[in-house]
Amino acid sequence: MERKSIVAILVIVVVVIVAATVYLRTTSPALMRANVLAADDRDFFTIVHEVISSAEKSVDVVLYQSRFYIRYPNSKSNVLITDLADASNRGVKVRAVVELASWNIENSEQNRDVWALLKDSGVEVYFDPVDRTSHSKLIIVDGKYVVVGSSNWSYYSLDENHEANVVIHSKRVAERFEGFFEGVIAESKQEYEAPIDRVTAREAMEAEGRYVLIRDLPTSMAYDGDLVVGFIEFDGATVTVSEGDLERLQALHPGFFEEAVEETLRILARVGGNGVVSLEAIDIEKADTRSAMLAKLAEETAYIKTMPGDKPAMEWVEDARVLPVPNEEYLGEIIELIEGAEARVWVAMLNAVYYTSTPNTARKERAEGEVPSYTNLIVEKLEAAARRGVDVRIVVDVGGRGTPSRGEDRLLEMLGKAGAGVYVDSPETGLHAKLMIVDDDYTVLGSTNWTYHAVEENNETAVIVESVDLNANYASFIEARIAEGTPYVP
Repeated sequence: MERKSIVAILVIVVVVIVAATVYLRTTSPALMRANVLAADDRDFFTIVHEVISSAEKSVDVVLYQSRFYIRYPNSKSNVLITDLADASNRGVKVRAVVELASWNIENSEQNRDVWALLKDSGVEVYFDPVDRTSHSKLIIVDGKYVVVGSSNWSYYSLDENHEANVVIHSKRVAERFEGFFEGVIAESKQEYEAPIDRVTAREAMEAEGRYVLIRDLPTSMAYDGDLVVGFIEFDGATVTVSEGDLERLQALHPGFFEEAVEETLRILARVGGNGVVSLEAIDIEKADTRSAMLAKLAEETAYIKTMPGDKPAMEWVEDARVLPVPNEEYLGEIIELIEGAEARVWVAMLNAVYYTSTPNTARKERAEGEVPSYTNLIVEKLEAAARRGVDVRIVVDVGGRGTPSRGEDRLLEMLGKAGAGVYVDSPETGLHAKLMIVDDDYTVLGSTNWTYHAVEENNETAVIVESVDLNANYASFIEARIAEGTPYVP
């Protein structure tokens, strides 16, 4: 055979192999072509409001934290909750799963308010299992739009925090997340399972060591900055509360019990022998609570019909490739991405922890010699990437406390010694994102923190998006968080 013929055959073979590879990559069931849209920080509200308001057939949501504020009409979370009720009233099939947990009673009790409102509006509402945390923030609309990210439906998420979310336009991606949603629904119940006992005001009045609290600030309180405690006068005694509790509590006058003897109380706290208040819940259900919320919902429904402001510019990034990574699928995909990184791995994360022991709240049994948490594997892969010359940077949230937790300290120190750039965000801001970018192509974002419970036990939703444009958007996002913060110093 002539040399030219051999060369021609080889060229054809190479072209066929390349074409087959491209075909397999673009038609793989795991990597799905989609249009995507960043919905970060304040953009989340305007975009999600528009998407839900435009729903024609169905809306499915998983809400870890949802708030309906009677005292703050037209607040953003009120509007989004009203959007769900309004969609149901106009014939859209709306289903919602809200978080219920014995370890987070405050969140469970306030989620119950939203459950009641939505239920009365015809929404099919569920509580997830009390022993399984559904930390996901997931929205699926009309079987073709999916919103995944870090934003809760609350004031701080919608008005204050730095959040990372993405809207995905793809029937195939929506189908994958519908499978996740149906799995959560299958484990959930439509009735509330109270994580604490409910008592009447008469019982509270007659019991010792109890008092009742509501959200409003008290008029008589004091704060000692040196001791980092507050003091509330109650029934002739002074009780001590933490600074955080002081901001949201009020001790009711004993006369309340006389006025509402048979009312049901959902807020109980116990005063220990040392005078320190131990919170068990912070809400109160009087006879008119539900009717007051329904009246406010009617006002909010009228408001959303005439809301000021232009519709958001939906600037879609076209022809991205998306991989849903809920629950157990997250770990392996993240590790593979870090192992394959060539130029950079940048991370902005609310909670990122390296463990020396498994948390005592873990429900899973550990085999002898098993790593305390699978999040350690992620951190070790980052450490190895930094040592081989990849540009590794991470910024973590420190909240109002101003310093990382012990587990975050270990993580930051490990990565810093390996040559990574390690930072803490400004205490003046809230970094609530769960975000990673790899090289110039990949972005990972969702609800999954790098903690034991998030990676191994919770219901979480995240995505990997292959898109140069989206990657560049989040490179700027992370650089801004680093610029606001400071380098970590052990």
